[in-house]
Amino acid sequence: MPAAAAAIFRFLDGVISVSKTQSQYLARFTRKHISIIPNGIDLDDYKTSEQASSKEYLEILFIGRFEPRKGIQYAIAAYEKLKNKYPKIRLNLVGDGELRNEVEKYVKDNSIQDVNFLGFVDDPTKIELLKKADIFLAPAIYGESFGIVLLEAMATGTPIAGFANEGYLNVISEDIRPFFPSPRDQEAFTSALEQLVISSDTRDKCIREGYQIIQHFDMAMVARKVLEVY
Repeated sequence: MPAAAAAIFRFLDGVISVSKTQSQYLARFTRKHISIIPNGIDLDDYKTSEQASSKEYLEILFIGRFEPRKGIQYAIAAYEKLKNKYPKIRLNLVGDGELRNEVEKYVKDNSIQDVNFLGFVDDPTKIELLKKADIFLAPAIYGESFGIVLLEAMATGTPIAGFANEGYLNVISEDIRPFFPSPRDQEAFTSALEQLVISSDTRDKCIREGYQIIQHFDMAMVARKVLEVY
């Protein structure tokens, strides 16, 4: 990557980075000005109607590769602890990867109830799952340049909790920050999830804050910024 980047960047007229975190990496390969323009989403695709309040289970959703960096192990550990206290929660896992068999075996061997392995899904199904979820988990511990999946969750009105890796900090606000403890802090992550599980008022507050955040990432606004660079 460094060798390829050094060669390619000589021919570029402009450089766009999605975040300050990523731009710091790109700056190693070029002295050109780097315009920081975030990823965007089409908010119309994520609009959701009011959900019924009579759901039997509180739905918790994880979407990502089953690998250590994405933090699937932290999601399982937090859910396992809280499931004993709050039986009416359910965990839906979307994705696949090297830890799939290990995670499935752990869930089975420890008799952890109401864990659904949904595998890979297409984008429309992903959006529908986000709309139905009550809490979205993003426990990636490092290596994220941006938090597009956080934007998608907030756009569907779903409260979020995860780890404060550098990429996610480009997206979340100070009001959301308490639900994103330092990476690998299992106890704090479990506590953040528990706050969202037990308090509908807390979830509603996060939903309102999420709607405010995503207005800055509307694709129409992002596209205009990209056109200005061109």
